[in-house]
Amino acid sequence: MDSSDGLVKTLKAMAEGSKVSIELEKLPVTKQTRKILRMHGVDVEHAVLFGGEEYEVVFTSSEDENEVMGSCREKGIRCMKIGKVLRGRGKVYFRGKELVGG
Repeated sequence: MDSSDGLVKTLKAMAEGSKVSIELEKLPVTKQTRKILRMHGVDVEHAVLFGGEEYEVVFTSSEDENEVMGSCREKGIRCMKIGKVLRGRGKVYFRGKELVGG
């Protein structure tokens, strides 16, 4: 899926569709983007979690993490691990809290 509707909304749709939960461990944001958002008084965490229009691909894989990252590098695709899939039912967590909305 892509994150154009917002990262939380995308992750929630993935979790619900797969009947799992997802724990977000890292926000996918560059240092430069953080700096620009802060310069304009925008809450970085909120913008990354609930903003949209990025059109970044979001995916899960049952393959070994190193193999996935290696395959991405071989193909010139920049990938970033941002979380993990958990047992559960359609919930998304970040820093121990369930994320709702989107």
